[in-house]
Amino acid sequence: MFLLLILLVPQTEGHILGGSEIEVNGVIFQFITDPAFVVEDEDFYLSFSVQDAVTDIGLENIQVVITFFEDSGRVSDIIEVPGNEIIEGDFSIKYNLKNEGIYDVKIDVTRESGPPLDTQFRILVSNKSILEDSSFIIGIAVALIVIGLIVKNRVIDRQKEYNEWKKTNSARQEISGL
Repeated sequence: MFLLLILLVPQTEGHILGGSEIEVNGVIFQFITDPAFVVEDEDFYLSFSVQDAVTDIGLENIQVVITFFEDSGRVSDIIEVPGNEIIEGDFSIKYNLKNEGIYDVKIDVTRESGPPLDTQFRILVSNKSILEDSSFIIGIAVALIVIGLIVKNRVIDRQKEYNEWKKTNSARQEISGL
């Protein structure tokens, strides 16, 4: 039974679902942030996967350095990922970007065999007030929709009651008119 369940589970091509994917020299780099929308001065996770493009197997025995660049091109931070935190080419770091803007995240990978590899991903960091304002607007829109549905349902109920009353009265008039 367990084997049947394993066979029925859909297989995915990659270690991360969603996010961005770039292939460099036969190696797939995948990247995603959690939460999907990064907000200034709030912690978030960057998850990466580095895998062979042919076999989809995560690279082992790699060294990774992550460099953060501000929109101006200035290096804002460099992080070395400890090897024991990289499991089958997958790793994640918790991070916090203090200011809104567009940041480039460069990943440098050094392997035991083969040339070093690197690629970049882009992160858009939003201002807190923009998300707060949009949340407020979405909240008002949802509230208006709910109120509209309540009013619509009451109008429909009143219309049904009126139609039933009308049928009842017309039936009474027909009976009394006989």
